[in-house]
Amino acid sequence: GLDEYAPGGEAVLKLMLIGGPSSGKTRLSSYWPKPIYADSEAGLSSIADRTMPYVPVKSSQDMLDLLTYLKSDRRPYRDKDYQTVVIDTLDAFQRKVKDEWLQANPGAQSFRGFEAWGYLDAKMQMLLTRLLNLDINVIVCVHYKDKTIREGTGENATERQELMLQLSGDVKDSVFNDFDLVGWLGRYYEAVDGQRVEKRGLTFKSTPDKPFLKDRLHVTPPWMEVK
Repeated sequence: GLDEYAPGGEAVLKLMLIGGPSSGKTRLSSYWPKPIYADSEAGLSSIADRTMPYVPVKSSQDMLDLLTYLKSDRRPYRDKDYQTVVIDTLDAFQRKVKDEWLQANPGAQSFRGFEAWGYLDAKMQMLLTRLLNLDINVIVCVHYKDKTIREGTGENATERQELMLQLSGDVKDSVFNDFDLVGWLGRYYEAVDGQRVEKRGLTFKSTPDKPFLKDRLHVTPPWMEVK
């Protein structure tokens, strides 16, 4: 039941947190229980005042070593040194994997071909499988990009905008499937004393332009204000 996840419960959550640069993903993640950061961006300045523990991730092996270390802690959740791991960000990690392949294949002028994409997909699947099997909370931060979808043909053709994860390969269309919560950190409007006020918040409610958002627990409001 929900009491497993409530304060004092020991069930863990897997959260994907989507937002633009400087939207507050890193800062928000720091308020989860006992976090440690897998820092792929070298960009933790927003939590410098909170002195969070982190591991610089410069290669896929760095990430694997961190996940192996976290998995080796067999103590009950309440006794663990780290109760949340934050991947910051998934798209930055993917860029490092691509560069890793290019360095291992100096004759390649660009990242393309069956072997290159196979290498990337294998590394991403390895990360996600080991990450989601951890018995601690998992937060994966990722950026987004706009995508124009054209429907119909000829004079009846229409276009609409949809947001997609800033990822490459097979993982971009399926990575959110195994997460309990997929949230969007952005702006919304709320009526305050008869005035339309812009606020910053987090939503898990799917919309036509963000169909991947979800809340498997069905407990979150349309928007949660983030200050």
